[in-house]
Amino acid sequence: MEMVKREGLVIAIAIFALTLPFTTWYRFYKIPVNVAVIETPMYLLTMGFPILIGLGLLYTNLWLGMLVIYSTLNVITRPNTLNMQSVEWFSYGCLMFEIVRLYVTDRMIYYIKIGFAFVGILESVYAIHQILGYDIIWFGWHKAFYYVHGTLGNPNYLAVFQVICSSVSPLCLSWFMLIGIILSKSYLGIMGFVIIMTVRLQNFWVTVYVSLIAFWVTIADLIDRFFFQHSFLWKFSMTERLAILWLGMSDVIRNAKWFGFGLGGWFIRSQELQSKSGLLKSFVEFYAQMHNEFAQFYYESGIVGLVILCGLLFKFRRSLIKAPVVGAILTSLGMFPFHLVAIAIPLILALGTTVRERKEINA
Repeated sequence: MEMVKREGLVIAIAIFALTLPFTTWYRFYKIPVNVAVIETPMYLLTMGFPILIGLGLLYTNLWLGMLVIYSTLNVITRPNTLNMQSVEWFSYGCLMFEIVRLYVTDRMIYYIKIGFAFVGILESVYAIHQILGYDIIWFGWHKAFYYVHGTLGNPNYLAVFQVICSSVSPLCLSWFMLIGIILSKSYLGIMGFVIIMTVRLQNFWVTVYVSLIAFWVTIADLIDRFFFQHSFLWKFSMTERLAILWLGMSDVIRNAKWFGFGLGGWFIRSQELQSKSGLLKSFVEFYAQMHNEFAQFYYESGIVGLVILCGLLFKFRRSLIKAPVVGAILTSLGMFPFHLVAIAIPLILALGTTVRERKEINA
């Protein structure tokens, strides 16, 4: 059985290596972005590659292989290059997860944890530089010292990244990630860190003290935002996201509740939906993501996709209470970590190491 799993994964990796140059060339040089491509048989051929990867994954992980195949078939009649790109990234992400899950050993885990600790501490140090008014990468010396976003360009992205790092790093080094989270002033990041440390320490009172320290700084910022410099953005941020969530759920339940609109469907339809509903007139920005991975997955995959996803979660049910999985779930409720490459790759790596099968050191 183990040999069958490895052979299936080798087949999937080989398909990935052979098809990536072709699909990239075809999508970027033969098809203009956002243009219907159903008139060419090459579209169907390109969409067939993720199906082959899914067939390879069926040998290693039945539910994951089914999810890749279903997601590909679900968009094969939707003639848009954004659907193609979404399916390719999804299938490659699933393949990366399986590679890590089946091949990472305990010795590799040590270096992975050190790597997460290193980049997490580096982000916190960079956040300290930004709060002091110096930004090496983005602005140099600047007056907007209250805007801390690390190397990721957004405070919430920084907080989510630090939460993921804190869930994997050695416990003694995870506390350094709290510096970056506090300076980012992200409430989602604070709550995520507190819950993750509760899971890791299994000590409620220690995390209570940490949360009080973290929220003391955050509450001060909350008062500042509400009464002074960011009052408009803060008061309407959650209202906007709840309205977007309601808009998306209403649309999919009314029009495509069983199969959704296909991967990439929200980005394709959202601007028109927001324009027709009048939300773009009042919102500060166009919401290209729903800020909730589970809701967006339902929007794009429907009830059938959710059933397959539940089967996959049930397969790894014993790992659902582990820190990286808890961190992924928490950040997915208020952000879109799987849609940001800089966050999705380390998150997939963290999840793969959490549910890994290969335990021997000298394998």
